[in-house]
Amino acid sequence: MFWLSAGVSILQSEVPTANAELVRKINKKISKCHETAHIPLKFHPQDETICVAWCDRALAQRQNGGAQCGYMVCTSTPGLTRGERRPLSMISHSSSKAPRVARSSLAVEAQAMTAAQ
Repeated sequence: MFWLSAGVSILQSEVPTANAELVRKINKKISKCHETAHIPLKFHPQDETICVAWCDRALAQRQNGGAQCGYMVCTSTPGLTRGERRPLSMISHSSSKAPRVARSSLAVEAQAMTAAQ
């Protein structure tokens, strides 16, 4: 359920200052988790395989003003690099607090790219 990772990570950053509103947010996230638990990850057979990665960041998205970094690594076929629509098989993902303090969006973007590498 990789689509829930960013939200869960941001909620974790709010735990030190927890209140009733945070509990409501956590319960809503848990409900979403239960609603989508039946959705499987699919792995597509491929004759030729390449690995591709996407990364993104969000500056000052956390309650303490910190940055959020995320990446997703998938396998696909070489046609993807030529702009063709090809199936993807996700092999790794992460969404978490940026590992270092960043003062600019470019600095956080570089951290996300480093994590995806």
